[in-house]
Amino acid sequence: MKKIILIFISFFALNLSAKDLVVGMELGYPPFEMSDKT
Repeated sequence: MKKIILIFISFFALNLSAKDLVVGMELGYPPFEMSDKT
């Protein structure tokens, strides 16, 4: 049971990071560098 939850959480985290990567590519730089360049 715990393995299924762990896989689901890791998949969700990978999905989020993939979305952040796409957003960063569209903006021209990674979202986590936004605060540095403000």
